[in-house]
Amino acid sequence: MESANKKLMILYILDVLRNYSDESNKLKQADIIKIIKRDYGMDCERKAIARNIALLIEDGQDIATPDETHDGYYLREREFEQSELRLLIDSVLTSRYIPTKHAGELIDKIKALGTLAFRKKMLHVKVFNEMPRTRNNTLFYNIDIIDEAIETEKKVMFTYNKFSEDKVLKPKSDEKRTVNPYQIAVQNGRYYLIGNMDKYDDLINFRLDLITGIEILPNEKAKPMTSLPGHESGFDLPKYMGGSIYMFSGERVRAKILIPKWLVGDIIDWFGDGEDVKFKSIDDEMLEVRVYAVTNGIRFWALQYGPYAEVLEPKELCDAIAKDVEVMHQKYRSNP
Repeated sequence: MESANKKLMILYILDVLRNYSDESNKLKQADIIKIIKRDYGMDCERKAIARNIALLIEDGQDIATPDETHDGYYLREREFEQSELRLLIDSVLTSRYIPTKHAGELIDKIKALGTLAFRKKMLHVKVFNEMPRTRNNTLFYNIDIIDEAIETEKKVMFTYNKFSEDKVLKPKSDEKRTVNPYQIAVQNGRYYLIGNMDKYDDLINFRLDLITGIEILPNEKAKPMTSLPGHESGFDLPKYMGGSIYMFSGERVRAKILIPKWLVGDIIDWFGDGEDVKFKSIDDEMLEVRVYAVTNGIRFWALQYGPYAEVLEPKELCDAIAKDVEVMHQKYRSNP
């Protein structure tokens, strides 16, 4: 029994350092002895603390010692810094696409990775039911299933839904979708499955929070992405995402857009900063931008930035935007 306790001692010491120590909270040997007695009901000597910490350092744990700090011990290197944990927590809090129950559980798990002092600071962080969030509680399950399907190169089948006027998810059609899954991506806080349907030769995007009833088809091998036109050499995710604003699928075009120079940041935010975005100065105030992106994505972007940006090419896209603007003009002109 005593031998077993000695073996546990090193784990207890590491646990104490993880939970209670950081650069601002250094622990002396007496502090560690007191905490182990309180939390684990075990007595230990100062020599045992020093000996076991030396073994932890030898094993690769980055522990600062009193020789360096002139004060006490603390665990210097962690899996996550406090600022990183806070960033992860804030990301979960602000995501409308993680169900309330799962968001709360996930935040508790992230908090547990920090020190006790960090956890106390996070006591005020709560997931509010009032915040608009997805009602589809299968998001994490969908991610797991799709990951497995991609790994095993199998097709998936699922029901794809839309929201009805009574705020309930309802199938878009009676027919389930069978998809070759290639990638999970995040855009504007939403999770998407990027895949292909056999009857088409291009990629299509599905929102994961609108998917229900997903299953892997174990006897149906997925079509390789390299068999799709334009993807023979593999998949360039950053390039694809840069051209897929609003995650529209479909034809891509090279468009020319006239913008004021102060709008450069917005262009980069939406279209990326890759080789498919090129700027040309017109004068002291205006720029000509060339982008390569999905037609409908550019169209909706142009409507959003209509007062400031003007699409110059291609003509078909300009005509479509002009029709959209005319429809909007008629609606608001006739509004009493």
